[in-house]
Amino acid sequence: MSSLHYKKFVYIFAGLLLLFLSFHAAMWFGLTSKLLDVQKPQQVGDLARLGYQLSSAHLRTKEILLPNRHIKAHEWDYSSVDIITIGDSFSNGGGGGKNPYYQDYIASNNALRVLNINNLSKDTNNIETLMAWYNNGLLEKTRPKAVLIESIERLALARFAKTVRWDSNLSVDALKHNIKTRSSNTDAPKVSKPTIINTANYKIVFYNLFYLFSDNAFKQSLTYKRELSRDLFSGETKNTLLFYQQDITSIPLVNEKNIRLMNENFNTMAQKLEQLDIKLYVMIAPDKYDLYQEYIIDNPYQKNNFFPLLRELEKEYTFIDTKKVLLDMVQEGQKDVYFADDTHWNYKASEAIF
Repeated sequence: MSSLHYKKFVYIFAGLLLLFLSFHAAMWFGLTSKLLDVQKPQQVGDLARLGYQLSSAHLRTKEILLPNRHIKAHEWDYSSVDIITIGDSFSNGGGGGKNPYYQDYIASNNALRVLNINNLSKDTNNIETLMAWYNNGLLEKTRPKAVLIESIERLALARFAKTVRWDSNLSVDALKHNIKTRSSNTDAPKVSKPTIINTANYKIVFYNLFYLFSDNAFKQSLTYKRELSRDLFSGETKNTLLFYQQDITSIPLVNEKNIRLMNENFNTMAQKLEQLDIKLYVMIAPDKYDLYQEYIIDNPYQKNNFFPLLRELEKEYTFIDTKKVLLDMVQEGQKDVYFADDTHWNYKASEAIF
């Protein structure tokens, strides 16, 4: 290769490298980092991060302002409590922002000691975890007045419409070790922070282009995007609904048979707790799609009948009808009942429910 050709190659390579680095730096510092820099104190919701939807980002900082706090399992001293809660990311402050724990509203509004516990393992559902407490006597020693089971709607049937291991057990010492070491059960989808040079810098361009023609960016994204007939969120995209893919794919499980089986399991759990003078409360957090479905313009997706089917059944437990409470708020035109960028509800929802 001649000296002239060599220099030309070096210049072209250097130019392309500079262009490459400039693109990634501009995209990262200008756009992508605002979604994916998880080290920042302000939180961005899971749906905006998964779908690279900066225009829907609802920046928020975790802030607890209520006078009474709930007790986290690993901080518990094994003294008696009034209420035990168990659930998924909704029970572990997954939405962030102002007063992210609904348990703190229970504790503050009623002056009650509220303990939040986690499942024994990923393979154990809430009922089976509570049965381990029940069968080894720890639940009786803790003497709560009530137990509250919480689940996001899209996973409720997969968790509870099945055969339950009612003989689930663990020695008290083993259970206490599990309580101290088991991390919070957060079922929200995760996006880790990438380096400055990363594929997210390309995705933020292509996903937003694809969303112009497809609700889920031609199946590249777990975040669905539809337009609403009303402005129900604050921020830049007031009438844009982001919701999680599983809100749609879980609907085929919603049928009378599965709803009845789930209800029977809750009734059986309520009967067992009643023997200890403990009341059972069940709280299903509505999927974001389900809550806002009637406001989706030209909605092409199947209607979710989870709550209507469950309401019809006889219950030996107290059912907290979250959808009724929250839908009333939405119908009144309240904005940000759920975060625009997230699968979780805002503090307004906890405030209204409790």
